Amino acid sequence: MGDSRMSGDFRLKVFIEVFRTGSFTKAAGNLGISQPAVSQNIAGLEKELGTRLFDRIRGDVLPTASGRIFMTYAEKILYWYDSARSVFRNDGSGCTWPLEIICSADMSSSVVPAVSSAAEAVFPDFSFHVRQMPAKDILEKVCAADAVDCICVFSMPASCHPGTFPGLRQAGMSDVCAVVSPSSAYALSGLSGTGISLAVWDDGVSSFHDTFPAEYRHCVRLYSSSPETVRSVVSISPGFAGILPRHSVVQELASGALVRVPFPGIGLEYGVWFFSSVPSPVSDFVFSRVSDMLQQ
Repeated sequence: MGDSRMSGDFRLKVFIEVFRTGSFTKAAGNLGISQPAVSQNIAGLEKELGTRLFDRIRGDVLPTASGRIFMTYAEKILYWYDSARSVFRNDGSGCTWPLEIICSADMSSSVVPAVSSAAEAVFPDFSFHVRQMPAKDILEKVCAADAVDCICVFSMPASCHPGTFPGLRQAGMSDVCAVVSPSSAYALSGLSGTGISLAVWDDGVSSFHDTFPAEYRHCVRLYSSSPETVRSVVSISPGFAGILPRHSVVQELASGALVRVPFPGIGLEYGVWFFSSVPSPVSDFVFSRVSDMLQQ
């Protein structure tokens, strides 16, 4: 293997890929190199740092405590490598900052703020420009190769698979749930009977209305394309229950600001999709954080 494959920044890419995949073989496939080359890069990095980064346990590759600490440094170092290259590629005219994030309404009001806040800690000189757009319009931009110099994060019902395009990855899945305020009587008893009021998020792609049991359809008092509106109505109106994707209330559920309750007849699931026109440490970081939030 030539020196170019053993350069410091490439070693970092190998390390990050092994860290994320938990496999030397998968990392090799993703990077387009051999498995021995992955082992050689990791061994060289461990020797240079003077610490073990991974443990090999029964076929699994697990990061050590040192490996988890080094991961935060590796992402920052790679970011500065790529930033410098971008500056010189542009003849010193500067990078294409801020990076645009195009996202659907459910992402812009919940996931993206948390992700951008986390990114600020890792990439302190980076900034984002967030633009909200309906999921179907985002998909049209991706299909038409019109999503340039940006990251796209959007959700669609699992029944509406967006297809396969270079740069498009699925970050995870999210189910639809019913939520109420902690002060609501429904927080203890659950939703039962027909004397309830429902605030429902309408994503513009498919309607929840058709997924409701017939006896609940007349209970819908509000439809909104804004998850923030649904959350606000539920928060200030104890008589309301909100129906919306779990990922749009993950922070409220974690903090106890909203309570999830059982509701019959909801089987709709959402796939959350990620697209990056130009792969970079920042886009990889955003993808990783979105995936982590969907698993909460």
